[in-house]
Amino acid sequence: MGILRFRLKMQNPGLRQFAYALSVLVTTILGFAFVISANYPGYLNGDSLYQLQEALSETYGDWHSPSITVLWSVLLDFLPGPVGFIVFDNLLIWSALAGLALALRPRLGAWSYLILFMPLLPGAFNYLGHVHTDAMLAAILLAGASLAYLAQCDWRSRRLAICLQIAANLFIAAGFLTRLNAVFCLIPLLLYANSNLGARRTILLSGAVLAVLPLIYSVQNTLLQVPNSHPGDSIKTYQLLALSYHEQENQFPGKWREEEARQIVESCYSPVQWDTASNWGQCRFISQNLRAQGLWGSRTLTESWLKAIIDHPRSYFAMLVPTFKKSMFDPNSRQMLYSADNPWGWMVQDNPPRPDTQIAQDYARSKLNDRVGRPWVFGLLSVIGLLTLFRLNLQSTKEGRFALAVLLSGLIYLITYFFFNVSAEYRYFYWCGFAAYLGLIIVILCALKTARKRPPTATRSHAERAVKLTSLVIAAFSAGMITFAFTFNLPATKRIITLTPLDEKPVSVTRIGSTATPLWMAPAFEGDTRPMTWDWIGHAYQSTSRLSPVVASLDGLRQTIEIKLETGPDNGRVAIDEVGMHRVVDTYSEQPGIQTIQLPPSPGEQRKKRRFNTGVSNTALIYVLGLLFLFLRLTRARAAQ
Repeated sequence: MGILRFRLKMQNPGLRQFAYALSVLVTTILGFAFVISANYPGYLNGDSLYQLQEALSETYGDWHSPSITVLWSVLLDFLPGPVGFIVFDNLLIWSALAGLALALRPRLGAWSYLILFMPLLPGAFNYLGHVHTDAMLAAILLAGASLAYLAQCDWRSRRLAICLQIAANLFIAAGFLTRLNAVFCLIPLLLYANSNLGARRTILLSGAVLAVLPLIYSVQNTLLQVPNSHPGDSIKTYQLLALSYHEQENQFPGKWREEEARQIVESCYSPVQWDTASNWGQCRFISQNLRAQGLWGSRTLTESWLKAIIDHPRSYFAMLVPTFKKSMFDPNSRQMLYSADNPWGWMVQDNPPRPDTQIAQDYARSKLNDRVGRPWVFGLLSVIGLLTLFRLNLQSTKEGRFALAVLLSGLIYLITYFFFNVSAEYRYFYWCGFAAYLGLIIVILCALKTARKRPPTATRSHAERAVKLTSLVIAAFSAGMITFAFTFNLPATKRIITLTPLDEKPVSVTRIGSTATPLWMAPAFEGDTRPMTWDWIGHAYQSTSRLSPVVASLDGLRQTIEIKLETGPDNGRVAIDEVGMHRVVDTYSEQPGIQTIQLPPSPGEQRKKRRFNTGVSNTALIYVLGLLFLFLRLTRARAAQ
């Protein structure tokens, strides 16, 4: 009888609505509380520690978002250290999802409750407790998207709808102040947020918001006295360095010594990130020389960058793909479950971790989270969501249009890093994960809701056709580049190097590897090292009286190999051999030290390089056009029925 009475009560619509709202509220509070507790006081890395110092001193730079630094300085008045940052992030994320779950229920049913579990999905969970500008960007854009949908709901108060629409525009615009390169992914969100105004007014208002953003940024920096250090020139520097490698000729403007020009071509390019050429990298002379000559931030550098792209378009494309591949399939710093040392002792308790911290860290490090939570998966899910949406004609529904805007925003942001990327970092794609999951979940809910009653296939206007074609072009380009990148590999060379001691005195080698590997990720011995009878002592291989060689086999780019040998009064001679090269090095010195030997690559074969670059660009074009044709066919099939 008790169960029957409960079922009868739950048939009351008001009671069901209350129970749903209560479950949303409880789940939101529990999720928020768990994230904050498990990650307290928040993970700080080197970049966020530097930004924290700016917030504490209220001095602002443009390598990190001044807007976020100002926000953080305000939060510090209420919550010390990193905790205020992650509390604000998670307040935005969980409240935005709660608002969506409540607003979607009347139209998509109780399954809308599942949206609340989106932050726990693979990849989305990674940075909930991390102090990152990219985590803040995801929270701000998610809040803006949620407000945009709420503004489209049927409110009795017109004033409330207008307030929600204004708030949505403000949050979406704040994405630009958080990351300037996010400007492109704001376009679909702004168009959706203002879509109730009619096509012409929507375009005008959204365009006006985008146009005024650079002015707001400039005024902000003037008021905060932010020096213009031209962080965008890191992209130009990295791409000029990559083009120098591909063209085997220094592409930088200015005056360079012969040895510097040689290193630019042979010793500094890494497809992983630009750090080698930065002020803290092993080829720091590049950034330092550009600044010393007044080229950093200059029109000359920009013109040289554009000229190099125009003169070598195929090499430019071939240069973009390897960093994009690394970003998609094996990005750096996917979890970063560590805290940078700081004088305030703001560290996540890790030795031993609290029970909730252990649970969070175990999940973040799990194979499921790590393997599924990759940018290529986000791209694939976004494309699947778009194709499903158009195939079932869901873009004719309010929720379908919302999903379309979110999915396009994530895809556009993802593909932005094909063209403008200086490091294969996971954090750059954090919003892409949230956008992919949210958009796909809503598409699935829409499809289930309309499974028995499909939206009518109406005659589409020119604007609707343009939106569909543009969306499919973006989807085809994204899917094409991800698929092509998976099969892409830069031409590699196999080099075999032997080190043979020439007398009884010991020889110690501490490193054999590429000069271009970023310092923070460079192992002492790259490739396959066979020490034979050499002994591992401390941090080096040391020869023995048997006088057998060390054999190092390295597969990599056509770059200089670096060998580091210990020197001292008791050290002997060693022969270094490679095909076409023999060199004898005496490691004796009166004082202990390190001697570095550099083995340059063999001369390049320009004809093979040109053939490779031509094949790369042609094959990629075939991928994109083929997928576009397929997507057009797939999305046309349903409408024809």
